[in-house]
Amino acid sequence: FGGGGRRRGPQPGRDVQASLEIDLPLAVRGGQTTIRIPGRGTVDVKIPEGTADGATLRLSGLGEPGDEGAPSGSLYLEVHVLAHADYRREGDDLHVEVPITVPE
Repeated sequence: FGGGGRRRGPQPGRDVQASLEIDLPLAVRGGQTTIRIPGRGTVDVKIPEGTADGATLRLSGLGEPGDEGAPSGSLYLEVHVLAHADYRREGDDLHVEVPITVPE
């Protein structure tokens, strides 16, 4: 009789977490970048327009493989937006400091 035992059948793969660093222009405009996944090669990742620092992107099927034909887990990428030399981001706004003289 069934009671509290382990689940039987093929188990789906485990989810995997990693971090991804992108530059500010890519975070603001969106686009595509390529990452390398050990044992799986390279994968193109779509970065949505306006991606915030700390956002998480889910790549379904790129986690650990499942056993006996079960689906693979997901890869969760925590996005880290690198600082830019000229611009500073505050929420959805970009700021830049421009030196001007008094007559200007």
